[in-house]
Amino acid sequence: MKYWLKLVRIKNLMMMILIFVLIKFSILEQLPFQTNLNTGNYLLLSFSIIFIMAAGYVLNDVCDLETDKINRNKSLIVGDKISVKKAKIFYVLLSCFGLLLGLLFSYRLNRPFYFIFFLIPFLLLITYSKVLKYKFLIGNLIVGFLLFISIYYFNVFELYPIQNTSFQFEKIESENRITALAIFAFLLTLLREIAKDAEDIPGDIVSKSSSLPIKLGLQKTNTVLVFLTSITLIFVIIFIYKISSNYLKVYLVLGVIFPLLYFAISINKNNKPSDYTKSTKQLKLIMFIGILSILFF
Repeated sequence: MKYWLKLVRIKNLMMMILIFVLIKFSILEQLPFQTNLNTGNYLLLSFSIIFIMAAGYVLNDVCDLETDKINRNKSLIVGDKISVKKAKIFYVLLSCFGLLLGLLFSYRLNRPFYFIFFLIPFLLLITYSKVLKYKFLIGNLIVGFLLFISIYYFNVFELYPIQNTSFQFEKIESENRITALAIFAFLLTLLREIAKDAEDIPGDIVSKSSSLPIKLGLQKTNTVLVFLTSITLIFVIIFIYKISSNYLKVYLVLGVIFPLLYFAISINKNNKPSDYTKSTKQLKLIMFIGILSILFF
């Protein structure tokens, strides 16, 4: 069972579930008006996204079998702990279930065209795993975009349909908070994906990847990471400036600003692929801390 859970990146999925729970109870449930989705539809939306993303992780491992034999030989799952055939069947089951939930969600809202919102991440994940993953920066942007829309969809389905409300200020403020969270997740994911590419250089060379670290080298990759970290810092500082909660300001300064500054300084010491393992873990922790800031919203 543990290998199946590792295959779908259970830690990443649990983080996504945490985001969806926090959005529901720390943002939407705190509003003085009823949002668009009932609990059942909210769960359908959430778990459709979860299953589609889980399927994407499985497909990614199936397509990356040869490179993972080099990059993750000791922790190889597909082809070692789980056969390729079983992994493919698992991918089909997860995809079908995720799309079925999305179809049911669209049907319950009497909006059949909403199904396109679930086809988009499904098709993007296929294109990413089979074609775009090893393209210069494009694959990194797609992964970040997928996490962005996974969060932003709660604006699309929960808040945007509500037009006539006397609590317009509260509605817009909540929309902005969800959008800010989605942008933060996009930026941290982009940083982490580039750092992971630097970590995976040995196997990516074999697969003839055009990833940013291979094309630019580690020194210039570090410069790009510092640049993107600076953009993230500016975004978080602007967000801190606009919020009124002093507790949230202190939390973000200590939990996000300082760690990002440390990351920007320490990344320049990395000069070989194995050095980036620690960097990717740092970014994942910063993202987790940033997500928990919803509790102070």
